[in-house]
Amino acid sequence: MKNELTPIQHEVYEYLKKGVALKEVAHRINKSIFTTYYHATSIKRKLNMSSNRSLIEKGQDSINNTLPTMQHKVFTLLVNGLSNKEIARQINISPKTVDQYITKIYRKFRVSNRAQLISKYGATEVKERITKQQATHL
Repeated sequence: MKNELTPIQHEVYEYLKKGVALKEVAHRINKSIFTTYYHATSIKRKLNMSSNRSLIEKGQDSINNTLPTMQHKVFTLLVNGLSNKEIARQINISPKTVDQYITKIYRKFRVSNRAQLISKYGATEVKERITKQQATHL
């Protein structure tokens, strides 16, 4: 079918709907910024979307629809860099319950740790902070 995404477009789409900047997408898929832009434009045309914001909102909707309310709250705080104890305090649940929610979140998003989750869905500032922390531990 003409409106189906190609494998590379699907990969670009997955990053864009998570809010990853086009330049970063190009780096992650090992393509030029021009090729990535071309694919992003094709995706928007095929999906009848007018902007990257539409892609991000669609991606956010899919995350919202995937997680129950409390897991979504934990997910949001987690990808913004809060520790388990900070998450527990912020939403007034026990740290053990936070651990259980995080385990379920990891399973749903097919990741095995916080760094992978943040790498896929987290804020750029958090990713940069984690990268700097990892570099200091080498």
